[in-house]
Amino acid sequence: MTGLTHFHLTEEQAQLILGEILRLPLQASGHRDLVIQAVALAMARGLTVRDALFLALAQQQAARLLTADAMLARATA
Repeated sequence: MTGLTHFHLTEEQAQLILGEILRLPLQASGHRDLVIQAVALAMARGLTVRDALFLALAQQQAARLLTADAMLARATA
């Protein structure tokens, strides 16, 4: 088998994973605040709007964007 195509969780496993996710110190951010900035970034830097949303969020949060996407990484410089 070269890759995992289906992975089924038991209800107990799903509940444990959900509990772990809910304990993470995550902050939700609405997309409406980012869309205008993301479209401008996409046009200026030749990104997809989807990629530009990640960059806009990083900028909004004053955070460093870590990515394995070479084009997106170059756009953050």
